[in-house]
Amino acid sequence: MTRPGPVFYLIFIGVLILPLQEPRAAQNESPAEIASHLDDLYRRGSSHAVMTVKVVTGKSEQKLQVESWSKGKKYTLVRALEPTQQHGTSTMKLGTSVWSYLPDVDRVIKIPSSMMSSPWMESHLTNDDAVRGSMLSDDYTAEISFSGVREGTEVIELTLTPRQAAAAVWSKVIATVRRSDWIPLKIEFYGAEAGLVRVMTFSDIRELGGRPLPARILITPAGNPGDYTEITYEAIRFDVDINQDFFSLKSLRNPEPL
Repeated sequence: MTRPGPVFYLIFIGVLILPLQEPRAAQNESPAEIASHLDDLYRRGSSHAVMTVKVVTGKSEQKLQVESWSKGKKYTLVRALEPTQQHGTSTMKLGTSVWSYLPDVDRVIKIPSSMMSSPWMESHLTNDDAVRGSMLSDDYTAEISFSGVREGTEVIELTLTPRQAAAAVWSKVIATVRRSDWIPLKIEFYGAEAGLVRVMTFSDIRELGGRPLPARILITPAGNPGDYTEITYEAIRFDVDINQDFFSLKSLRNPEPL
């Protein structure tokens, strides 16, 4: 497979599930709170995760193992472990800036905002996904468009549209979550002219980092049957003791073990 240029390695980092709280269904179903919950699903205060990313297209197939670290919403470091030819390729989000390290040329590159909507690793994810550049709760206005039973499950459907001043990637996002705990089941992404662009489905809900989370995320493009990107979480820890200084251009080249 052709080696891509500056790209971002995907990580949906952290989580916000509070097991000591009352069930979500018993709380106020605020669309803004649900959107914020989705933003923080794999994030929380800090996190460290290892995952496998499989990309299948009509032309090729590749499989990556990726390690990631995060602190809050401003700091993210993602590093490729496998395959050998990708080892060490890293991406870091520092506040509003995004940097990529390419070990084969020993070069650090600042990623321009114009590349945020470009495909990541020739996959069905955008570079914006890789570093969680856009936040549903910040960049979109959320409204509940459906609440009821679908396929035997109580769900809530959110329709999210870009805020006027936001640099949002999508013209519309529709998210379906379980009503009981706000765990996502499906998220649809729409372009301004193309209509439905891709669908994310979440499955294999099991304990990860001490709380129930979907371990598998499948991204399928509209109009390309057989193509997909699959993310599988192997391990994740939350509330990891990470100093902010860990997120530096030095760590981008060679992150130190925590």
